[in-house]
Amino acid sequence: MAKRDAYFDNVKFILIVLVVFGHLLTPFINDEQWLRTLYIFIYTFHMPAFILISGYFAKGYRKKGYMWKMAKKVLLPYIIFQLIYAVYDYKLYDESSFEVSVFQPAWSLWFLLSLFCWNAMLFIFTKIKYPLAVAAVLGIMIGLCEPLETTLSLSRTFVFFPFFLAGFYMKKEHFKKLTSVSCKKIAGGTLLIIALWIQYVAPDFEKEWLFGSKSYASLGVNQVEGMIIRTLFYSISLAMTVSFLALIPTQTMSFTSRGAQTF
Repeated sequence: MAKRDAYFDNVKFILIVLVVFGHLLTPFINDEQWLRTLYIFIYTFHMPAFILISGYFAKGYRKKGYMWKMAKKVLLPYIIFQLIYAVYDYKLYDESSFEVSVFQPAWSLWFLLSLFCWNAMLFIFTKIKYPLAVAAVLGIMIGLCEPLETTLSLSRTFVFFPFFLAGFYMKKEHFKKLTSVSCKKIAGGTLLIIALWIQYVAPDFEKEWLFGSKSYASLGVNQVEGMIIRTLFYSISLAMTVSFLALIPTQTMSFTSRGAQTF
């Protein structure tokens, strides 16, 4: 068995903690501005970083049986938990009819569906010119399509795909260079600047932009404004993601083994 890389296990552990912490903050973000800032700060990078790392580990997508294994790993749990959520809603809310829809992911199950799609999309995007640019343009243009907001998680799939694709094209030496002392200093400054920007320049920034699940019309802006804001979102999230990854310890930590156990 190949030796595990402590760096990536550290990344996964810290990210899963931030995912849980971010959800715990949700009920309180309207009580204090600093809590809202912290929430926005976390959400600018925690899912993009998770998705980028997922893309990095998708390099074997052409291997025989890979997509079948991926289907069993993510689509089967998706269907099972969709059923569980349907039962939960039926019992809790005493709905008149019991319905299970595979087309409308419940809560955080969108990630499972999108993860399968991202892997499948590699078969197309690795064969075209300028794949990252095309993926980014599609991520911006999907905001124009209101009917695709939550259906099969298509909006989030296209909005976050550039991060998955970027991770796919990254190599181990890129992460090694990223975690150098000089990059860590730049990363720390970048995170501080963006935190201050959120707190003092954009305290009322609409958090829904960070979810990638709504069209520009649903977010209350026209098409041009929407495309500009999403481009800004890409820029900030990329800077935050890279900075976060630069600050992750590369050595084995007390929590490293926990990261190895995450999904």
